[in-house]
Amino acid sequence: MGPSLKSAQLLKIALGATALSVVYGICHDLITAQVCLEYFTLYHPHLVDSQSPVVMALLWGVIATWWFGLIGGIATGVVATRGAGPPIPARRALLMIAKMMVVCFALAMLALLVSPLFATSVPDDFLPSFVAERHIKSAFLSDLAAHNVSYFSNFVGAVIVCIRIHLLRRTA
Repeated sequence: MGPSLKSAQLLKIALGATALSVVYGICHDLITAQVCLEYFTLYHPHLVDSQSPVVMALLWGVIATWWFGLIGGIATGVVATRGAGPPIPARRALLMIAKMMVVCFALAMLALLVSPLFATSVPDDFLPSFVAERHIKSAFLSDLAAHNVSYFSNFVGAVIVCIRIHLLRRTA
């Protein structure tokens, strides 16, 4: 595979990972915005005048994930196309990323469901003041847990995908 084809594959992976990341973020936020809208409207910077969970999910689903997908996609694309060994096709790399995201989504949703069990053990002074005022501690902590698990697991997952691709290329 020549340099221009490798560059095209890298670009496909980077853009594909960005698109997958945005879809992931929107799906994730369509659920979490239903659980605690204040997580988006009060905890995040104010960007639009809306109290719609769908608007918040679409807005923050894109804003919070496109850059993450692009960075991860570039890293994956470089590992898949540069250096020794046969390149990994974009389709295969993107399938690996998509599978990883399914696992991460499941972990985030598990955190969303389990975190209310621990809400009473979190001191109120740890939380923003609007949480106590609105009596949304459990819902807010559920969203916070789901988002933190999502970011962390996707970061770790992206590293694992890059390592797997590197090892595949070395053994091919």
